[in-house]
Amino acid sequence: MDQLVALPKLVVEIDGTSLSIAEGRNLLSVRVQQGLSLPSLCELIFIDPEEEYASLGSMHIGAELRILLQEQGSLLFKGQVTALDYAYGPSNERTVHVRGYDHLHQLRKRQPVCAHVEITLEELVRSLTSDLGISVEAETSGPVWEKLLQYRQSDLEFITEQAERCGLYFTLQDETLHLISLQGLDQEPVELELGKSLLEARIVANGDPACRSVDTTAWNPWLAEEHYGHASEARSGRDIEMDILPDNLGGTGERRLVDETLQNDAQADVIAQAELDRRVAGEVILWGVADGDPGLQAGTPVVIGGVAETLAGRYVLTAVTHTIDHHKGYVSEFETAPPERHPRERSTLSTLGVVTRVDDPKELGRVKVILPSYNDIETNWLQVVIPGAGPDKGIVALCDTDDSVMVLLHRDDPAQGVVLGGLYGNTSPPDAGVNNGAIRRYNIQTPGGQRINLDDDENRVRINTGEDSFIELSPGTARLENSDGSFIELSENNLIIHATVNLEIEAPGKSIVIRGKSIDFETG
Repeated sequence: MDQLVALPKLVVEIDGTSLSIAEGRNLLSVRVQQGLSLPSLCELIFIDPEEEYASLGSMHIGAELRILLQEQGSLLFKGQVTALDYAYGPSNERTVHVRGYDHLHQLRKRQPVCAHVEITLEELVRSLTSDLGISVEAETSGPVWEKLLQYRQSDLEFITEQAERCGLYFTLQDETLHLISLQGLDQEPVELELGKSLLEARIVANGDPACRSVDTTAWNPWLAEEHYGHASEARSGRDIEMDILPDNLGGTGERRLVDETLQNDAQADVIAQAELDRRVAGEVILWGVADGDPGLQAGTPVVIGGVAETLAGRYVLTAVTHTIDHHKGYVSEFETAPPERHPRERSTLSTLGVVTRVDDPKELGRVKVILPSYNDIETNWLQVVIPGAGPDKGIVALCDTDDSVMVLLHRDDPAQGVVLGGLYGNTSPPDAGVNNGAIRRYNIQTPGGQRINLDDDENRVRINTGEDSFIELSPGTARLENSDGSFIELSENNLIIHATVNLEIEAPGKSIVIRGKSIDFETG
């Protein structure tokens, strides 16, 4: 039989009221699980042979839950009850599992479709957590992102994704949300000695992720320009003698990230830095179990002793699980593996857009559009695909306001789009050019009615103004006519100048020569 261990003195508060002595005696175990970029999880297990046990005082979903270690005077968990699990066993045993998360879990319940404009990661986190009653401290603010579009992620997923992109992770401690790199929190490390406070440990050195530099090549779809980023010094909280050299494994230690969509080199740099940090952090991973210590939290630096000399030294914890039960007493299990990566979308999608603005302040021929299937969020200024576009050339026929367009979204990101062209939708074009099941005419028409018509059936080219003046070219004939019926017509045998109004021929200060085989003047 396993030896029972006395639990440390705990105070469990529900909505500010401590559990009764009887309820406390029925507490079988406590587990608090913490990890970078995750809400902390708490699970309480109660066992009670009494008939009426389901209430557990004021326990209910949504209740405020606090767990304090009385002897240390430390807060182990603060959050909300989110689930109650009542179990009835075959021998009439009864258990209640109470699960709760810290207040970051509320970010999971919010899934807006909105745009975040001219914002750093720190500002984004402050904005999305402003009603949680917590402060935000960031190791670095990160670069400015001109426009981030949130459309299918919860607030928690969006913060996690953007932070990971910048190589930062968050951890809530007391009432402060820390944004940190894998260097860890700026605080004194906790010392753990194997055989004393460190009960067991496993350290894995792995050359597979070994890396010493990362380059990023990216392009900006808003300006159709290239950007580059580089990182060669990892932000690592690990400080030990062991070093894994990529050269010893047949590699160069260089990684390259390609086809990113970014707006400047600073963004490309943080993408490279984030990749380098993760790879270096994964080269040596520590797992261990220590005497229970509420000071061991995600992001906490520790100094490990009593292990092989090349492995002893400083590490940064990325996940900690505190367990309190009658079999183990109070222990803290931890690891230093970088948080699981959230794979980024790589597909390119298309969607409908409606043009809202065409007055590009940089006069680059860009447009702004709203995306109806993305809750009408508005994009930034997007490039438009133009036939033959290039320096001092191209067919410049931009979409106008209220036009429907097809927008290409790179990596499924509505903030990084290119307008492919206009759509007629459920309205008919001015002239589809179809005759006998084939395309026989091409037409160009402005909103004001100016038209160019290329007609294979009539074998002619016609340019019309909005008032029906036109120029028409056909084999052997060229005709220029205005809306009053006056015209000039050139054919193989004649040149006709016909005026429906007074005709003036003048060359002020110059000579006029009329020459021909015969010249006739007629009245009529």
